[in-house]
Amino acid sequence: MTTCIFIRHASTKTGISDKLRPISDVGIAQAKKCTLLLKSETPFDLAITSSALRTKETLKIILDQLVQTPKIIEVASIYEPASAKDQAEVDKILNTLGEASLEAYIESDINNSWSRYEKSAIADLLSILEEYKPNRVLIVGHGNIINALGLALAPAATKLKHIYFNNCDGFEISDGKLVRLITKP
Repeated sequence: MTTCIFIRHASTKTGISDKLRPISDVGIAQAKKCTLLLKSETPFDLAITSSALRTKETLKIILDQLVQTPKIIEVASIYEPASAKDQAEVDKILNTLGEASLEAYIESDINNSWSRYEKSAIADLLSILEEYKPNRVLIVGHGNIINALGLALAPAATKLKHIYFNNCDGFEISDGKLVRLITKP
């Protein structure tokens, strides 16, 4: 049984290109606070991050605070679609809807760009889980893509279609079920 914990990255600085945007001082505090919600007797044996700087920095802070050194895998498809055309369409959805639910993103996906993005990220995640067979995984990603990944692992967790997670919030999936929501107090 694999337990996957999905966390949205910490708050970022502004005015820097999206992929290279670092986390802010507020984001550093968020990541440290999030760590308190992730402590467990069972360490992470695998960590997955997108290719964006903010997810890598969030992950590093969490792992440093937990004093854990699992294998880390960077997965580009968790950050961006494979094609420039799909990227432009997904960016349009993101810029139009902002912090809206996954359901809203899916409804706005008239060209199936979000769908292809989601399918690619899901396929990559499932492939990694199959290859490494981890017990406990930390996945740091973005907005609604973490919801889509969680739904792939726990299809009955339909509430993930209706939640948009704030920075350093997320959820836990274990044995194909949504176990808990992880939100800052």
